[in-house]
Amino acid sequence: MQEVAPGVFILQGMLVNVFLLKGREGECVLVDSGFSFWRAPIERALGELEQRGLTLSAVVVSHGHADHVGTARYFAEKHGVPIYAHRLELPFLNGTSPYPPPDATIGGPHAFLSRIVDDRGRDLGPHLRSLEMGEAWCASEGEVPELPEWRWIHTPGHSPGHIALYRESDRVLIAGDAVGSVNFDTWRVFLAPKAEVWRGESPYISNWKQAESSVRLLARLQPEAVLCSHGPPLKGHGIAQQLGLFAAHYPFPSHGRYVKEGVRFDEAGNLILPPKPTDWPVVLGVSVVLSALVGRGVARLIRTRSPGRPVRKAQEMPVGAIQRGQIRTNTAHGPQHPS
Repeated sequence: MQEVAPGVFILQGMLVNVFLLKGREGECVLVDSGFSFWRAPIERALGELEQRGLTLSAVVVSHGHADHVGTARYFAEKHGVPIYAHRLELPFLNGTSPYPPPDATIGGPHAFLSRIVDDRGRDLGPHLRSLEMGEAWCASEGEVPELPEWRWIHTPGHSPGHIALYRESDRVLIAGDAVGSVNFDTWRVFLAPKAEVWRGESPYISNWKQAESSVRLLARLQPEAVLCSHGPPLKGHGIAQQLGLFAAHYPFPSHGRYVKEGVRFDEAGNLILPPKPTDWPVVLGVSVVLSALVGRGVARLIRTRSPGRPVRKAQEMPVGAIQRGQIRTNTAHGPQHPS
């Protein structure tokens, strides 16, 4: 656990980050909760904060994808605290509705791997609460009672109820998946990872126009620290300029299911999905496998019917052995007389 700003602690994982924020006197708040197997490291971090006199008072989720809510219900039930989420995210967190399927057709390693990811909705149980709306200075924003120094900002696009958290006193932004700080859309990330402002988990963006608008909204905050759910912290006076340039030239994919037409939702979580495009890598992969199987079968057929290939005959017993056997047989039945 690392303190990256006063009262702001990050647990960095290989795939996703979790945050713990100092809230009211003697309290802390868990922001997102990682995968379900993240329970042990979060327990250790909470234990360290308890030694500093801070106990868990709430869980806030930026949105409900599996890597953000895996342990939320566990900690809410263990500590008897609420789980806060935007009202448009509630259908995906109370078991009512699944999320839109990720878009594997935009290309890149993350999109490739998204084909095997579970996109079901989750049920966070009776501790789930809707964030209260405030006096909006933007699309929508408000406060978390347990975090008086922070405000939440509605940043849809990645999901309908995605939020970011912002502390104006020192311009710290917890961006969730509205932006990321590493580019998982290129295979080069596995050879030379680079910290940079980028899209947050591109295959899961269900409305690209909303995602662009949300990034432009966050850029207007002029943050001095951007803490993303994926990638290292970005800090310093230059980060505001980087985020502004990224927002001004937001990189849309050249193709994809949700690029031209986003998913439409209602508050009950009902989805209206655009048509599914052809997933050419899958089609190509299946074609290659089928072609290989057919080719192997044809080759075996040709080998067995080739006229130049000697035909294996049934194994014959040598003549002498047969004669000896006949002699023994004849001897056993007595002398034989010609007819």
